[in-house]
Amino acid sequence: MVVMVNFSAHHVLTRFSSPILSNIQRFCYSQLPPRPRSVLFFGTDDFATPSLNALVSAPSVVEHVEVVCPIPTGRRHGKHVELPVRKLAHAMGLRVHDFPVSQSPRGAEKFMGLDDLAADFDFGVAVSYGHLIPSNVISSFRCGTLNVHPSALPRFRGSAPLQHTILQGDKVASVSIIELSVDRFDHGKILRSAEIPVDDDCTYADLHSKLSILGAENLLHAVQHHDSLLPVAKSQNDMDAEPFFASKINSDMGKIQWKKWPMAQVHRVYRAIHHQVVVATSFQGQRIQLMSIAAMKVCLEATFSKLDESAFQPGSVFYDPSSKMLFVRCADKAWLGVKELRFVGKKTLSAEAFANGYGIRKKPAVFDDL
Repeated sequence: MVVMVNFSAHHVLTRFSSPILSNIQRFCYSQLPPRPRSVLFFGTDDFATPSLNALVSAPSVVEHVEVVCPIPTGRRHGKHVELPVRKLAHAMGLRVHDFPVSQSPRGAEKFMGLDDLAADFDFGVAVSYGHLIPSNVISSFRCGTLNVHPSALPRFRGSAPLQHTILQGDKVASVSIIELSVDRFDHGKILRSAEIPVDDDCTYADLHSKLSILGAENLLHAVQHHDSLLPVAKSQNDMDAEPFFASKINSDMGKIQWKKWPMAQVHRVYRAIHHQVVVATSFQGQRIQLMSIAAMKVCLEATFSKLDESAFQPGSVFYDPSSKMLFVRCADKAWLGVKELRFVGKKTLSAEAFANGYGIRKKPAVFDDL
């Protein structure tokens, strides 16, 4: 009689040891697919939701996900505004942890107990979280903490990399998957990066949408292949790119300077930040906001043979009936096409309605610098 005994490779290789068996063991384990991981996900806004969705939708790569999200503080119509990550997590039936839970009198955020929670997970993943995760929490994860950063680090470090990608006129935009640094934002080693072209009419919303999806795809790859990516991760200190601090966007950045800015700069400012701050000029002593502008190609090709263009100074504006647009002279003598605008706080006007209402059809006017 023959007795069949089924020993697994793991059972045999862990019961005996020798140099040969050790090499066999390493080879056998290298051929096995990585086991599914557990992830504690830190996020807030809609840039992070594609990454959360990608992790939850790949059970062969990630077997368990829980979410860390701040408690809502904003209110709309008397109700708390639910953060996009929290809303998606609830829809997916995921457990949500409220961190940071509060602030001390000095303003320090409290993450008490989060390190114990982190120790139960393979990875921490932070995507557009907006809070500095304490070093003791970062170091508690079994495999490390990953961050999705929407730029080619160290090119744009700071709170507004998408906006500054457009403001600086970069022709490509990138997303980087990095190890989270224990003491500084955006300084960790780069495990993986990918890029997309930035065309002349690309807006913040365009970049936000495309890079959030690209980031999610590359994050999932980084989690799945972390063991092979980690040994070849690149230190940002070894990169050729000159770091640029992508500072927070403020209202002064939207004040148009016709006498100083070339047309391309005005165009970039509008595309980069008009969703966030008022991009405006002054007309007859009142602030007027640009609501829609012409494509870059239209602006570059704008010439008006019937006009004595040499008589138009920066800020001069006239109405072109053939295109139904206003054209404003910029510092480099190029023209910016404007389709819609409004006095701040008032209703939006078409260029034609504005020209009719303020006599610009008959006589050019002037927009002043703010």
